[in-house]
Amino acid sequence: MAKPNGQFYLPPNHEKMIEFIRSVKIRKVNGIGKASETILRDLLQIETVQDLFDKRVFIKHLFSDIQFNFLMHVSLALGATEIEDVGCERTFQTESDKSFLFLKLEEIAEDLAEEMSSGSLCGRCIHLKYKTDEFQVRTKSKTLNKYIYNFDDIFHYASQMLQEELPLKLRLMGIRMTTLENINDVNSKGIRKFFKPVWSCKDVIDLSMEPDEVIKNSPEEILICSSIETVDEKVPVIEIIDDAPIRKKRSLKSYFKAK
Repeated sequence: MAKPNGQFYLPPNHEKMIEFIRSVKIRKVNGIGKASETILRDLLQIETVQDLFDKRVFIKHLFSDIQFNFLMHVSLALGATEIEDVGCERTFQTESDKSFLFLKLEEIAEDLAEEMSSGSLCGRCIHLKYKTDEFQVRTKSKTLNKYIYNFDDIFHYASQMLQEELPLKLRLMGIRMTTLENINDVNSKGIRKFFKPVWSCKDVIDLSMEPDEVIKNSPEEILICSSIETVDEKVPVIEIIDDAPIRKKRSLKSYFKAK
């Protein structure tokens, strides 16, 4: 739908977005400069974004992976900007009743949790926004030691923040989550903490040494390499002996002879 002064309204529909972007000339695409345009137009006869998509096989071999991914994002009407925050807010008649405010906060938390779940997102920084009866907008933030996304956690921390600010006369409240991550990525990272890294003593000693040979790494501890028999091979083991004798350090005076 065309509007006055050359403005154009693009409906929030992905199919409509693709239909629109495919008709755009490549030179009008932000990110395609004169050099890229020359290669695309003269070498591949590409004039529009539709041509970009149709000849993507050739583009893959002529451009770098970064350039190819950018051009394909353009042809598919996909933005490159990641979601930085997710939030919900509500306006209402000026109210100071504590029960009403917490009930309204609960509704906001439910909507936010549903939106984050639908996007498979979780956040580690929660923000409480409110507008007073004097139209003063304030924000209170809290960084958590874990990622959250469900209603219980969101409402728990948001209600704590609101309780610290009461009493108030409010006409707007909102909750926003930042420092976002994908839920699946966070879960896959979290499971790693249950596993200790496996390493071999050959990183610190020569495996050709005889068993029980002492290796002094520091004055505080002595690492001893021994061997234990297994079914298939000998596995080196590192033991730490706390009561090993500590070598005395020489003082600075010992390096100078008295005349």
